[in-house]
Amino acid sequence: MITQQHQARSELSRIGVRRAEGERIRAEAMVDLAVWAHRAVGAGVDKSEIARLAGVTRPTVYAILDAQ
Repeated sequence: MITQQHQARSELSRIGVRRAEGERIRAEAMVDLAVWAHRAVGAGVDKSEIARLAGVTRPTVYAILDAQ
């Protein structure tokens, strides 16, 4: 019989794994965003459009471009 404590621990562990995977995916996406934001600026794409298309704020785009 599974106790409530065991079930809670199991679910929290599962959530922890999902969360770590989400953080890894987010980090990879930010690397990709940096690469493509630079390419887009070089191609003449407006920074506001980059932000809109990537689903990030303009300050995020500026920070990414300034960081490299």
